[in-house]
Amino acid sequence: MGALPLFLVFGLVVNLHGASLDDLIEALDTRSPVWQLRRNYENEQGGKKRMCVRWQKQNVTKEEYQYDYSYKIDNQYVDKGIINATLGTVNQSGVINVTDIDSGHTILYTLKLWNQTSKCFVLTREVSVGKSVEESVSVGESVEKRSTEMVECEVHAWLSKPGQYSSTLCEKEYNETCGNIKFETFSDHDCM
Repeated sequence: MGALPLFLVFGLVVNLHGASLDDLIEALDTRSPVWQLRRNYENEQGGKKRMCVRWQKQNVTKEEYQYDYSYKIDNQYVDKGIINATLGTVNQSGVINVTDIDSGHTILYTLKLWNQTSKCFVLTREVSVGKSVEESVSVGESVEKRSTEMVECEVHAWLSKPGQYSSTLCEKEYNETCGNIKFETFSDHDCM
């Protein structure tokens, strides 16, 4: 096998399984809105589902991600303002550590897949009640050993115009990591 085919195969494998901090930064570093397309958990406010969940980057570095966070409840956008999250690495995977502004719980997002071609990514989300995720990460505990109540999944994509999303890789990773539970949170008609 020649050098070019080997390079292409190796490059594809790295992109399929890469979940590093650099991959995470690349996934977040866009001027396009980052939309949550689906999740495997309920996310309600006052008994009403949050839809059209959107992150709009303000700034991203190797240590921090600042983004405008908004979503729809009953066809009305709710803008929660600028969120300051910390970035880091746990078990060689890129992570986002953020405090939920509504519940006060600490949330650790871990990148499972970044598909550079389709501009989509899959995150797991662990919600810690009581013990902060930042404390756990700083003392080097593995993700599995931390006291968390639930592990949740989401798929996100860069979308700047309707009909833009299409990725079998992100869908496959979501199904393998997150299972068959799917709460659709995005539609072109409702969100764009």
